[in-house]
Amino acid sequence: MQLSSRDRAKVQAALVAIHSANRDTGAVTRMAEAIIKTGSPAKIAYARAFDDFAQRNPDLAAGLHRIGQLIDATDDRTVANYNVHFSRYIETGDGTALSAVLPTIQQDLIEMAARTGDAGFAEGVEAPTGAGASPASEAPSGGPGWGPEGYRPSEAPPSSPAS
Repeated sequence: MQLSSRDRAKVQAALVAIHSANRDTGAVTRMAEAIIKTGSPAKIAYARAFDDFAQRNPDLAAGLHRIGQLIDATDDRTVANYNVHFSRYIETGDGTALSAVLPTIQQDLIEMAARTGDAGFAEGVEAPTGAGASPASEAPSGGPGWGPEGYRPSEAPPSSPAS
């Protein structure tokens, strides 16, 4: 999977949000992987997979859109920090990984709400419901991430921080 650092942060953040809403992250991952196998770039494949997911789950569509906007507006250093913590959470299920980055996310959401006038950003300042839950419980034993049908960041090649 060849994603820029920023795009990887969007994918991971959206998958964490989907997981926190107790929805199947594997549906997005499986669709994206199928699209990638047809020769599409990973960025386009994930965009199509998330668009399809949002159409089938309209209650999460606005939040997923805001995640993209938030990460697009965030500086490179913060994006790198998000990647570290989202990856750790996805790989291990350790809620402290999200707790460590939550104050930054909250501040970014509040700033985006003020900048855009979209109060929906400020609604997301609480910890995801899955922060204390273990996504590892969904993964088969011995496998990283959320299992063979979920996102596996350890299989993604590192991208340059300037991406």
